[in-house]
Amino acid sequence: MKANDNAKLRFEETKTPNTVDSMCMELSTLGVSKGDVLIVHSSLSSLGEVIGRQEAVVRALLKTVGAEGTIVMPAFTWENDDPANYENPPIPEKWHGIFRENMLPFDKNTTPVFVAGIGVIPEYFRTYLGTVRSDHPYVSFTANGKFAQQIVEKHVLTPSHGMDTPLGALYNIGAKILLIGVGYENCTAFHLSEALTGIFPKTAERYLITESGGRVWKTVEDYDGVDSFHSLGSAYERCGCVTTGRVGLAACKLFGFKTAVDFGVDWIMKNNKK
Repeated sequence: MKANDNAKLRFEETKTPNTVDSMCMELSTLGVSKGDVLIVHSSLSSLGEVIGRQEAVVRALLKTVGAEGTIVMPAFTWENDDPANYENPPIPEKWHGIFRENMLPFDKNTTPVFVAGIGVIPEYFRTYLGTVRSDHPYVSFTANGKFAQQIVEKHVLTPSHGMDTPLGALYNIGAKILLIGVGYENCTAFHLSEALTGIFPKTAERYLITESGGRVWKTVEDYDGVDSFHSLGSAYERCGCVTTGRVGLAACKLFGFKTAVDFGVDWIMKNNKK
């Protein structure tokens, strides 16, 4: 489908274009409050027509939580991996050496967010005035607001989704999770649940970083967890702990971070979905 066809479809499906103010109103109706700390997973296209596109969404989120609140998003860089591990599509083996020699090491100030399916909002948010980023070369997080620096200041290489990471900070700070037009498979908080169980095998991960002024390939071992969080999230929602609603055309879910992670630990231990 061509770009202009996509725009025409958005126009047809959207009764009234989304604005910063209309999204603020709908976020507040959903339950987002001043002072909230929110980790947001999102799909811009799910909202319908948005005047101002990703910038408007970021402004609406920050405006809704206010000066006392904080917005957090994933800023993953899955291209910062050994080229032999690339999939969808794989890189020709004859190019592996060329890639290894010429790849740019992770720089939290300049490396763009790149994960297929993560959407365009996190990359825009990374560049937004006042946004700060954690140091992990593969699964960093960005934050903007009152507690931003506190959330991103610690992010160990492994376990990359454990307590010594932004996810651990969100767990301790009493954050909420907001899913905008995406499902539980996008909910990174459940990776903390995986890490806390300690039951999953570890696999080697290889990242390109800058160390002592030079390019260094760093190999670590990290948890290889569940295949999908859809079943886990659906089970959690059945407990009645999730508020659902809409922002624009997007189906949204809002729920507590700590309660979801604790539920995830118990669910994984009982179901052991490796």
